[in-house]
Amino acid sequence: MATPIRSLKPTEIYGAIEARISRLWHNNDYTTGRLISLDCVLVDHEHEAIHGTIKARDADQISQQITEGEVYRITNFNVAPNKPKYKVVPHAAMLQFARATSFALITTPTTNIPIHKFYFVDFNQLLSRTDINDVLSDIIGMLIEIQELEETNVKRKPTPRRTLTIQTSGVKNYKSLFGEKQ
Repeated sequence: MATPIRSLKPTEIYGAIEARISRLWHNNDYTTGRLISLDCVLVDHEHEAIHGTIKARDADQISQQITEGEVYRITNFNVAPNKPKYKVVPHAAMLQFARATSFALITTPTTNIPIHKFYFVDFNQLLSRTDINDVLSDIIGMLIEIQELEETNVKRKPTPRRTLTIQTSGVKNYKSLFGEKQ
């Protein structure tokens, strides 16, 4: 029997979870471009989400076993406390995967597992979240402008930056993305 994501507690040992890999991304150091980890958001049949991470040394091997959007029965993982800042989802725990972790593809899930899980912040509350960095904010808006890639200095190193303009409820938000040129 798989443990529901909502029941996962840091430092406890669990047999298995069944979840969809909703989002999958490379976490790179934005000044050097060096891979720090391969990260994902997992969602289960109860529509709960948790952050999963794979250290750089194991990322190549595990990335060949998993695909974003697929559902897996996952075993041999650690449950650790979530980060104090910049959490991807507001769960108290996060999962740590390594070479011993098993990802068994479930081709016909018995329950409906959503493709994504978001924790939207109402636009009227967004300003109150300024300088609150415990959990990242999900917002919905219309992308109305993408500025040209420019170079800026971050910690005295040249770093590419692209600024996006997102409009929500008639108000424009400017968001900057830093990192690799793509």
